[in-house]
Amino acid sequence: MKSKNLLSLMLTILLVIALSACNSKGNDKQTTDSNNQSSHKHSNNDTEEQHSEESNPSQAEKDFQSELDGLTKLQSEIQKGDFQSAGNEYESLHEAFHTSVLPPVEKKNTNLAEEMHNKFDALEEAINKKDKTQASKMVDTNRQNILQ
Repeated sequence: MKSKNLLSLMLTILLVIALSACNSKGNDKQTTDSNNQSSHKHSNNDTEEQHSEESNPSQAEKDFQSELDGLTKLQSEIQKGDFQSAGNEYESLHEAFHTSVLPPVEKKNTNLAEEMHNKFDALEEAINKKDKTQASKMVDTNRQNILQ
């Protein structure tokens, strides 16, 4: 009787070990497959992004137009003497400037991009000083820079 129990116990242990080994290999394969699919999806996304940038030049035009529209609104706030609203508008324009306007300019002409950035920062300084004349002048300068 002891030998049967011992044999049953040994077989049960072997079965458990065998099943856990099979399960472990299955998890490794699933993890590997999952990683491969994730990597493949990332590659597809990169290709789609590159393709959309190359085939959609109108997006850059839209970004530039949006920036110009924002400068017009900013000019209006400055003329009203509402420097609080002008400062808020500037912040959103500045963010868009860095993400949408500056990168394409940098690709073509790094020096021009740096000059544009300095002029944009000068606009912020004029707004912070609440200098209507200088702020209006800098809005016009930045508008001309974007139109180049």
